[in-house]
Amino acid sequence: MSSIKSIYAAAKVLINSCLWHESWGRVAAEAVMNGIAELSFKSGGFPDAVVEDGICLDAPAECQKDWIRMPTKDEMCPWFEALKRFPAEDRTVPVSRQQNSTISMS
Repeated sequence: MSSIKSIYAAAKVLINSCLWHESWGRVAAEAVMNGIAELSFKSGGFPDAVVEDGICLDAPAECQKDWIRMPTKDEMCPWFEALKRFPAEDRTVPVSRQQNSTISMS
């Protein structure tokens, strides 16, 4: 459990490229609890779990029709552009989240 805390402490952005329509994403909740911004597809419960500093993007149209199909490099261009929108500097945990920083649900 302590190893996951060190990973969360070092993370600036969580890239959650899950196409599956999960009802709720544990990794998204852990990112929020640890003050980590998230980039995610708008699938399942991820838009509800990604808050404040996060960005949710639509999955490529072909992947929405066939969820086991991997996006092409060109289809991932919006992800690369979205990553550029996240600040490059160190991020601090908002005061409202400080008591929950580096928490893992494991």
